[in-house]
Amino acid sequence: MKVRLEIKSQVSNNRGNPGQIVTDKLAQYPVGVRVVAGKTATIKRSVRRIKRGNTPSEPASVREIPELHEEYTFTGGADNLPFLLYDNYQESQLNDNRIIVFGTELGLKALVWK
Repeated sequence: MKVRLEIKSQVSNNRGNPGQIVTDKLAQYPVGVRVVAGKTATIKRSVRRIKRGNTPSEPASVREIPELHEEYTFTGGADNLPFLLYDNYQESQLNDNRIIVFGTELGLKALVWK
C-alpha cells in the first residue's frame, strides 16, 4: 500500500515521535484511503519497529561509544540546534575518561540565571 510505504520511508529520515509521524501522514489522505491503510495502532507498531532497527545498540561502557555521528549532535526538528557541547573523544586513545556534554545554549543560559 502506497500510504504505508510513504510512512515507512519517512520514518528512516525522521527522529520524531512514531505516533505523530503516522498521524501527520494519514491526515493528508481522505478517509477512504485511511481505512484501507489499516488500523492506526498496527501502522504505529511497524513504525516503532523500524525506528528501533535504526537505533544503535547501547554501549556497555564508555570505551564502546564511537565517535558520535552528526545526527546525534543536533536537536533535530525545525530548529535543529547544536546539542553536543563538549566531547573529548580521540580516535587514537582508549577514551576511558571520556566526557560528553549534551545541552543547548538556551539550557546553559537557564542554568546561569537559576
